[in-house]
Amino acid sequence: TAGIEGVTMRKIASAVGISAPAIYRHFKNKDDVLAALVIEGRRIFASYLFQALEAPTPKKRLWLTGKLYLDFGFENPEYYRVFFMAWDRLDPDKHGQRSPEETSPPPAFQFLLDRIQECLRSGDLAPDTNIMEVALLCWGQCHGLTNLYLTGGVRHQMTLEQYRALCDGVLRRLFEGLFGTTLDE
Repeated sequence: TAGIEGVTMRKIASAVGISAPAIYRHFKNKDDVLAALVIEGRRIFASYLFQALEAPTPKKRLWLTGKLYLDFGFENPEYYRVFFMAWDRLDPDKHGQRSPEETSPPPAFQFLLDRIQECLRSGDLAPDTNIMEVALLCWGQCHGLTNLYLTGGVRHQMTLEQYRALCDGVLRRLFEGLFGTTLDE
C-alpha cells in the first residue's frame, strides 16, 4: 500500500538506514513519526512563504507567495503530498494537525489572507474585493498547478524547468488580471 496507510515503522527504519528496534528509541509509534513529519514540514513550508516578505511591494509579495508555494511543492514533494494531498488521512489528535473545531484559518492560509489584505490596503485591489474569493482563487490555482506536476501527467510532457516557466507565466497572468496592471506598475 502506498501513501500514509502504507507507512510502517519497519519501512521508515529501512529508509533511514537503521534497524526497526532502533527507531523505537526515538518514536513510540508511527503516529509519533507522522506528527514529527508534520511539524518539520510546517517549518519548511513557513520558511518558503516568509521569503515573500522580502519583495518590495504588496503586489510582488502576493505573487511571490504563490510562486514560493509552487517551489515548496516541487522541491519537497513528500511534504507537499502529506500536507495537501493526504490531510484527510491525518488524525488531528495524533499527527499534530489542526482539529476540525478550530475556527481561525491555518497559519499558511492566514499568511495568504494577510498578503491579500495588504494589496487591498495599498489600493492594488478594488475596495470591494472579496478577500476570501481571491484567497481561494490563488490557493486553488497554485494547488492545481502543483498537483498537475506531482501526480505525473505533466512530468511526461515536459521537464520541471519547462513546467516552472509555464507556471510563472500562469501566475503572472493571474495576478496581473487581479490587479488590472502589470506586477511592475
